Amino acid sequence: MVEEVYVYLTDFPTSNVHEMVVPCVDGYTIYIDIKQDEAHRMASYNHAMEHIHNRDWEREDVQQIEAEAHHIEPMIPEERKEDDEYVIRARKRAERWAKELDRKKRKYQKRLEFIEKYYGSSSDYALKEHDRALWDF
Repeated sequence: MVEEVYVYLTDFPTSNVHEMVVPCVDGYTIYIDIKQDEAHRMASYNHAMEHIHNRDWEREDVQQIEAEAHHIEPMIPEERKEDDEYVIRARKRAERWAKELDRKKRKYQKRLEFIEKYYGSSSDYALKEHDRALWDF
């Protein structure tokens, strides 16, 4: 199977991203930042094609992928101590998010129970409410 590569120039909202590769049905789509000059666009295109040839979308470690693509050693984060202020703040933030998710879940469960009780679980209204609940999480 021949894989197609589609290339689009687009205006990225941040200057940190110069190109992006997205797998699609019949190949890949490469988005290149239009704000770059022609030489940098070509460099971005070549960089994106390297990712495609290396099948990087199948891998998970983005830092390792980029380190290999730029031929540099990956940075190894320092180990954090349990009493480190950053770790404490991150743990508190995670606890707040978990509480918020639990609250949303209970709210949607009540709404869905009401809808299913009066409209049935296969009604359009119930199905739309299920979709809405999924998108809110």
